Amino acid sequence: MTKPGYPRGDIPVDIFNILLDTSTPNISPLGPIKDEILSLFRRHKVRVHVEISNDKLCHHPEFFSIALNHPLVKAYDRVMQNLVAILKQTLGSNFNMLCPFNLGPSEAKAQPTIVVFVEPWTITKWFELRLQIMSRLLPHIQADSFDVEFLLGAISSLNGGGIPFTSNVKEHEVPQMGSSIGIEGDKNAGTLGGFVILTHGDIVRRDFLTNYHVVRPSPSQRPSESNDFLQSLDHFGSSRMRLLANIITLESPSGLDKDATATHISERLEAMREHETELNATLCRVAPWLVAMRLNVSAGGPLEVIWRRADVKSGLVRSTVSYPNIMPPRTPPLHSQICQTGSK
Repeated sequence: MTKPGYPRGDIPVDIFNILLDTSTPNISPLGPIKDEILSLFRRHKVRVHVEISNDKLCHHPEFFSIALNHPLVKAYDRVMQNLVAILKQTLGSNFNMLCPFNLGPSEAKAQPTIVVFVEPWTITKWFELRLQIMSRLLPHIQADSFDVEFLLGAISSLNGGGIPFTSNVKEHEVPQMGSSIGIEGDKNAGTLGGFVILTHGDIVRRDFLTNYHVVRPSPSQRPSESNDFLQSLDHFGSSRMRLLANIITLESPSGLDKDATATHISERLEAMREHETELNATLCRVAPWLVAMRLNVSAGGPLEVIWRRADVKSGLVRSTVSYPNIMPPRTPPLHSQICQTGSK
């Protein structure tokens, strides 16, 4: 187990976790049980942390999507910029992300919730901050229909190498749904989703769907130039009404996938060259034993196969094999029918 963001939290530690069956009544005090188990491990020279937890007393939130037409989403859209301003003023750089979800231990028990993601070890007056957020939302939604939750978390780019696209990349082809896309000159990559047409009065806009990490630039080598831009992009996003300060140009396939495709092609070419070398070596061993086969067929006579083997050392060797039980059709004599073969 690791706890990123905490002191020494990046160092994995072994955990022996016991989850209690809450249906069992009259459970003994957990402290002595934990100490006894820990002593047992130590007697066997096993370094491990022991944790005993009661599922009903633990908070294990699961995130589920919330409908775009949900009252909480509509209220959130109205006051999002005000909420972001409050969180930035109160939490500063410890504020990471704000988003509505259905939150709960299971989808059936999930409740509409405004989730605020913060850095570990963030200290503030959480109850007062929660009231500030709720007060901005209450003019647009009933108080008992949603909740506010503060959780640890941050936005991070997906790691991993590119994907070869040798089978579905054609020259001069317009990117289709499922194509590789990424920011030009960047090392991010993703998949092009479906195309959508948005109509607002007489204005028609053609856009497409994809994930946020696909269109989010990587941090610059000079953080002072990109931090403000990326923080604004993470918090507020972009729209036709709120254009970005920097232009983001996409390409297809993405640079990461182009590199992976080129590597894949190079590896295949190298494998073909190695296979060609092996074949040439095999042919060099087999070449002295190449044979010529001639079929002597006479009307009504048996099938006769004459093998000629060219032996470099001993000269030409001739052998004849007859198959008396195999009678060819009654055709005119066929002479000098030669077939080259590479097998002995």
